[in-house]
Amino acid sequence: MEDGGQLLMDLLWSDPTSSDDIHGVQPSPRGPGLVTFGPDRVADFCEANNLQMIVRAHECVMDGFERFAGGKLITLFSATNYCGSANNAGAILVLGRDLVMVPKLIHPLPPQPKEDVMDMPAPRTADDPPTPLSGSPRNSSPFAPRVQGEGLPGLHPATGAIGTGAMLAPADTWMSRVNEERPPTPPRGRSNGNQGLAYI
Repeated sequence: MEDGGQLLMDLLWSDPTSSDDIHGVQPSPRGPGLVTFGPDRVADFCEANNLQMIVRAHECVMDGFERFAGGKLITLFSATNYCGSANNAGAILVLGRDLVMVPKLIHPLPPQPKEDVMDMPAPRTADDPPTPLSGSPRNSSPFAPRVQGEGLPGLHPATGAIGTGAMLAPADTWMSRVNEERPPTPPRGRSNGNQGLAYI
C-alpha cells in the first residue's frame, strides 16, 4: 500500500468498539487490516488535537446517531432503512449557538400496503400531443402538468379516495399514521461552560 494508504483506510473504515468498556485497538469484523478503537483512543486523539468532540459517519447505526467515549464521539448516519432492509432511523445534527447540539431523527417509512399505492400516470414525452396546460411539444417535459382525465390523480366521487384508476389510496393514509406514532425527539444537548458539550 502506498504511503498514507493505511492511514486513509483506518480513517474511512475503522469503527468504535461495541462498548465504552473495550479499550485500545481490536481487529475489526469488517475485514483484515481494519481495526476498532476504544474510548481511550478517542480521548487521546481529542486531547492531542485540542478537540471537544468528533462527529463521524460511514457506519449504519439503528437510531441514526450513537454516542461513544462518554459523548466525545458521535456516529451519525442519515440514510433511513439502509439498503432497503435495515429498518434503521436516520439522523441529522443541528448545531446552534453556544454549541447546542440537537439530534433530529428521520424515521423510516413503514412498508406501504398495496391498497395505498396510487396508479401514477406515465411520464410525458416530447412525442405526446400538447394539452391546454402543457403547451407545445417543444415546451413539454415528463413533468408537465396534466388536465383531469389525462391521468391526473383526483378524488373518487363515491369514496373520497385519491387515485386515477382501480388502485386508490384512502384519505387517511399511512403518512398520517406515521406522524401520529412518531417517537419523541431525543433530549437536547446543552453547552457545559468551558467543558464543551453536555447532554441532558
